[in-house]
Amino acid sequence: MTAREEMAAQIATLPAVRTRWGVARDLPNVLKVSAACFDWWDDRHFRAILAKRNCILMVATCASCETQERIRGYAVYELDSEAEGYRFMTVLTLAALDPVARYALVGKMGEKSLTHRRTLTWATPTY
Repeated sequence: MTAREEMAAQIATLPAVRTRWGVARDLPNVLKVSAACFDWWDDRHFRAILAKRNCILMVATCASCETQERIRGYAVYELDSEAEGYRFMTVLTLAALDPVARYALVGKMGEKSLTHRRTLTWATPTY
């Protein structure tokens, strides 16, 4: 079995995720994911960025968790105003606990940039 096949088999065992907009009550769980992924964002930084009208929090949650919604990843993106005829959507940070959540968030960012007709840019160290 190749490494790619092995990884695909491992990913297939992980529960599915769904993405949605984040809300203030999600912040404690988002901070736990941030700490687990060695992201440098803290509570103060999240609140300052998310206070802006053009910054949005997207979370990836466990699709099969019925009693308690478990956040497995998040992304914060900013819809920039037009600059010299270009419209940008900048991903400020993205962190996920597993590859399924990361894949869902990256896909959602691409989908959002198409929906908003914006050029997608990554301001994260991993992209």
